Amino acid sequence: MIEGLGSVWTRLMGMPSTAYGTLVAVVGCGNVIGSIVVGAWRKAPHPLGLILGSHVVFGLLTMINGLGSLGWMPRDLVLYACVWGIVGFANPFSTVSFSTLLQTETPEHLMGRVSSVVTAVQNAAILIAPMVGAWLAEWIGVSQVFIVSGAGLILYAMIMSIRLPRLLRSAKSVPADRQHSFPF
Repeated sequence: MIEGLGSVWTRLMGMPSTAYGTLVAVVGCGNVIGSIVVGAWRKAPHPLGLILGSHVVFGLLTMINGLGSLGWMPRDLVLYACVWGIVGFANPFSTVSFSTLLQTETPEHLMGRVSSVVTAVQNAAILIAPMVGAWLAEWIGVSQVFIVSGAGLILYAMIMSIRLPRLLRSAKSVPADRQHSFPF
């Protein structure tokens, strides 16, 4: 959703026409660097912790974008290149961790079906999100979409962080022959 509103956001910020392309390139560079860091990390925390932590980062940075377009933050391309670069850097912490969970917690005989469903849901979200974002931007404004979606990500991550210890305990209490699925 945010990527779909990025070009509108750069216009609201009064940035040059090349700014959106520059910001997308910075996200890509952040993704590459983040992937290298995640891949090299030997003693990584639990994947769910990494996913939730990255969602807090996404939420905070998304809210900064919204506050910037409302004029509450400086309208500086370098500042937002750093913000978008950090978003790119944090992305692999979520995506790699999710893939790790998917591969380690899914029984081998179900891997094809589970992977297909996950891919279908992700692709559906990619198709639907720009429409939802445009509708929300029309209804509440582009800046507010950034702020509300960022706050929603933070709230989700906080709620799941509170539930995470209980979920992990319940996963450990499952008999060994039934430990093939994560308790969501």
